[in-house]
Parts: sequence; C-alpha cells; structure tokens
Amino acid sequence: MVELIPRQERKPLFGQWFFFIASFLLIGGVGIGFFILDQLENNAKDILVSLQETLLRDTRPQEEALATELSAYKEKIDRLSAAASEREDFLRYFTFLEDSIIDGVYLTRFEADRDSAILAFEGVANSFLDLERQRLLWKSQEQIKQVDIMNMLLGGDGTISFQAELAL
Repeated sequence: MVELIPRQERKPLFGQWFFFIASFLLIGGVGIGFFILDQLENNAKDILVSLQETLLRDTRPQEEALATELSAYKEKIDRLSAAASEREDFLRYFTFLEDSIIDGVYLTRFEADRDSAILAFEGVANSFLDLERQRLLWKSQEQIKQVDIMNMLLGGDGTISFQAELAL
C-alpha cells in the first residue's frame, strides 16, 4: 500500500518525559518537605510544652523561698523601724542626761519609761560633794519634777554608788 500522506518519523519526546519526571520529583519533594516540616512543628510543640511545664514546676519552690525570705526581711525591717522609733523617743532623755550630769558623777545603769517619763539609774560619784552638787543641779532644772536619790553606799576607794529616780 502506498501511502498518500507520508508519515513523519516519531521523534522521542524528551521534553514530555523530562517534565513528567520533574513534576513527579517536585510533588514528591513537596510531600517529603511537608512531612518533615510537620515533624519539626510537632517536636517544637513538644519542647515548648515540656519547657512550660518545667518553668511552672521549677519556679514555684524558688518563688516560695523568695517569698519566705522577703517576709523575713520585712519582719526585720519592721523590727528595725520600731527600734528606731523607740530610739527617737529615748533620744531626748540621753541629750538631757548629757547636759545635766556633772564631772565626777558617772551613770552605770539606765532605765527610762516612755509613758510615765521616769528615769531610773544607778551611778557612781567621786565624793558626797559631787553627789550633792548633782542633786542640786537636777533640782534647779525646770523640767525635773522630783529627784529621789537612794541606796547610797560608800566604796572602799571613797566613791559613792547610788540609785536615783527623776520624774520629768
């Protein structure tokens, strides 16, 4: 048979196979990439959850320890401020005694009552004359209402130990 229309020879279709293989590889790569990214996302979520649990679990003891330490410091500060306010209350007594004690008289023990304004103390005087001058000085001051000197004892070296109360 004679062909009227000559057939052209079929050339191998390199372009079709190339694009078929390339698209197949591209689809496979996208699938593998999606799978890998999904696994990475799941691992990151697991790590995030474990870190959050660790953070919540581990900070509670630290927070409790810090809260305990903070309350201890607060208590110390409260005690210190109370002591400072008491010191301010007694500061006027100390300045009064500094100004009203003569040479030759030394105080060895001191007690003060804030509420009743009574000063009680023990002391030592070099002589009876120094003790009498001290008593007269206290009596001459306007802010002292009453002076009581009691329990005078003569020491072996000539000093006189005594107890006194001042009512302000």
